[in-house]
Amino acid sequence: MRLSRLIGALCAVGIPLLSTLSNAALIDRGGGLIYDDVLDITWLQDTNYALTNGDDDGRMSWTEANAWAAGLSYYDAVRDVTYDDWRLPTLSPIDGINFNITISNDGTTDQGYARTTTDGLDGGWRDIFGTPASELGYMFYVNLASKGKCDPDGNVDPCNLQSGRGLNDTGLFTNFSFNTIEDILGRYATGTDLLNEAEVGLLDGLDYVWSFNIKTGNQVLQVKDTGFGNLAAWAVRDGDVGGGGVPLDSDGDGLLDSTEDSNGNGFVDAGETDPINPDSDGDGLLDGAEDINANGAVDAGETDPTDSDSDSDGLSDGYEVNIIASDPTSPTTVYTNPGDMNGDGDVNVGDLLLLQRVIMGLSN
Repeated sequence: MRLSRLIGALCAVGIPLLSTLSNAALIDRGGGLIYDDVLDITWLQDTNYALTNGDDDGRMSWTEANAWAAGLSYYDAVRDVTYDDWRLPTLSPIDGINFNITISNDGTTDQGYARTTTDGLDGGWRDIFGTPASELGYMFYVNLASKGKCDPDGNVDPCNLQSGRGLNDTGLFTNFSFNTIEDILGRYATGTDLLNEAEVGLLDGLDYVWSFNIKTGNQVLQVKDTGFGNLAAWAVRDGDVGGGGVPLDSDGDGLLDSTEDSNGNGFVDAGETDPINPDSDGDGLLDGAEDINANGAVDAGETDPTDSDSDSDGLSDGYEVNIIASDPTSPTTVYTNPGDMNGDGDVNVGDLLLLQRVIMGLSN
């Protein structure tokens, strides 16, 4: 939250920042990365990437979640960069000193619920300068303009339930982890440990950490790695990956790297083409010539760039297209003139020379 602290310092010396904050936005940088230009942080677009990337259920303890983020390497196919400086979202005390763990529903203490933004300059938890103090709180209440479970009217126990409460707009993001509005599975781990339990009145000798329920908007303390030890993890990194990146086509085959490595993990998985091999299946046709509309799928009339013999007729797609001019998507079609290998309409010495080149391996 480096930019948040900078904003607070500038406000303290009287430098106006309203125009900066009022123009704040989430910016899709491509490659599965979303930039927050107020907090100056970049989020993974996939909010439960651990699950997407092979974890059994995407759930883990607080310690496991933080270790997962710290060990994450994520390949950005748009900029051809792998980032390994990930962490989990953090929060800081709204008074700038100690967390106030009293429960409130209007953001006046650090635990509970907060207000939804009205103009981008309010909402979520704010420090004494009015700058965001919780990264997940800012995401929920400001960026996604969602309403917390409890009406921010000061009534805490019991609270008055808000109409339209919960995460109603997922914005640019995917794969949020929750089920019903009260579901504990909506809890995401933060990177913030309370540390000063005794100072805030927790005298049971247990360690407490912060989590955030992305479905209900609840910022809450929980015992570290026990009790509600069933947390999702949403990775974030400081700074911007850069807005001027040109989508890459590393192998010049007509398909973007991000289309070929569709899940962005840096490996050639089943159903994917190789972003550094222009002819992934070795059939003599460029991947982009097979995936004509460059959408990463095999559509009607297209050959499969991951299968050298799309119609399974025993002839490679390249041979059918380049040599005998038959339909590589249909095993029943035949070429009209088997001797006319160069397609000039006649059987002549040119066809013989081409055949010789094919036999010698000089032509596909």
